[in-house]
Amino acid sequence: MKNYQGFEEEKFYVVEENQFKRLLEIISNRPNFVLYNQYKTNYTDYFYDTPDKFLEVNHASCRVRKLEDKDLLSIKYTSFNAFKEEKIREAYMDLEKNTTLNENKKAILFLSNMINDVYSNRINVDSVRKFRDLKVFLTVETDREVYQLKNNEDLKINVKFDRCKYSSKFLSQKEFMVKIEMENYPDSVNLDTFNRFIKEIRRKVGIIHDNESKFDSAIRIFKLDRFNYNKKPKQPDEEKEKKKKKD
Repeated sequence: MKNYQGFEEEKFYVVEENQFKRLLEIISNRPNFVLYNQYKTNYTDYFYDTPDKFLEVNHASCRVRKLEDKDLLSIKYTSFNAFKEEKIREAYMDLEKNTTLNENKKAILFLSNMINDVYSNRINVDSVRKFRDLKVFLTVETDREVYQLKNNEDLKINVKFDRCKYSSKFLSQKEFMVKIEMENYPDSVNLDTFNRFIKEIRRKVGIIHDNESKFDSAIRIFKLDRFNYNKKPKQPDEEKEKKKKKD
């Protein structure tokens, strides 16, 4: 699968933190690959919704990621193309450091425009006023180690070890995640090398292959039903048909 940057990416869950060390040994000794860079970083994600769960009802989620130099606002939503095929889309906006989301007019207008653009035929409320009531309901803290590898054909692969802490109002849970992404253009040769790289890791380490996002992972762990892609938004035609049947 591809992430929002357009890179080919795979995600895994690691049962125990000490398996990070085993994974590092494997990627450091892969034939034809050289470990040429590594660094550490950390960030915190804050997920927002209104008290009446406006975003959840409309199958969207709102996140502010606190980075070292800025805050990054994103909204993820479900949309449909002309063939009514479901697509998960994301939009992003840079914010100044330590921005108060529901007091930032540009951020509120950005969220309002995005949600109205997708759901204008379903939403009959003042979304700007709604988004002024946004509050944090989930926090995800991530400590990340990144290892960058390159082979003799200049194929670049990033391996990210994430130690995650999920926190809601009353609950807290830790989880360990591995993300592997290919920076190069995903042609057939690069994809074949990338897939063989991942296959070798899966063969030697006990990992759970699941491209689930951290948000969805937290929802699953806490058994909250705030956001579920499997529940498709009702289409206008479907709602009209149901009303006719009732009448």
